Amino acid sequence: MRRRTTRRGGRLLRLRGGCGPALAVLAAGFLAFSCSHAHKPGAAAPDEPAKISVKGREVQLIYDGRGIFSGRLEGPPGEDTSFGVQTDTFRDEGKITQVVLVSSRRGAVKLRGEVIGGPEAFPCEADRPTKASAIVRHASGLSRSLCNRGVYDRTSDWLISVDAGPRASTLPAGESAGTRTFSLEAQGKEIVLRFRPRYYREHRGLRFFEPASYSVWRGSVAGWTSWFAFLDKV
Repeated sequence: MRRRTTRRGGRLLRLRGGCGPALAVLAAGFLAFSCSHAHKPGAAAPDEPAKISVKGREVQLIYDGRGIFSGRLEGPPGEDTSFGVQTDTFRDEGKITQVVLVSSRRGAVKLRGEVIGGPEAFPCEADRPTKASAIVRHASGLSRSLCNRGVYDRTSDWLISVDAGPRASTLPAGESAGTRTFSLEAQGKEIVLRFRPRYYREHRGLRFFEPASYSVWRGSVAGWTSWFAFLDKV
């Protein structure tokens, strides 16, 4: 039996384009909150939605007691931009999907922010491209491809991404003990920020996937390979 429930909320905002140092201050405080509420090693990610906060221009997502996204909405410099912000939470046979929909009334709006993940988080292209061929990509280290529109946190098994349509990119921004941060930017008349907890366990159907219980194998995937001695310097 299929079950689906929806929770919805929205608001109309009006702002003047341009930004100051507020985003940097917000991100610094948000990162401190995230580090102090880190996911417990070996514990499975909770089967629950994130807490979404939209206050004025600021957008925040908090999951499993830690901040995972902090962003700011901006309009064109020197112009007034009216747009609506709507949040939705969907449940479908155990899969939780949350979206933050930003719809501009006039001109393009930009979402700039930071994604805060664990030590095994990495930027990625979350969904198949709608107007291009599907290509399997590989990277040595963290990818900086402009095709990346999301971040996957392996340890906590969550995915945050921007839907197809607006211009979007995610890039590595920093790394400290137990934490990786990524910049996220999206710009368009309509922006959909999507969050999917328990991504591989529920959304991809790997019910016994427990990534928090072990780390990725750091050595060679075979008994001996010549390229491993040179790493990515081949």
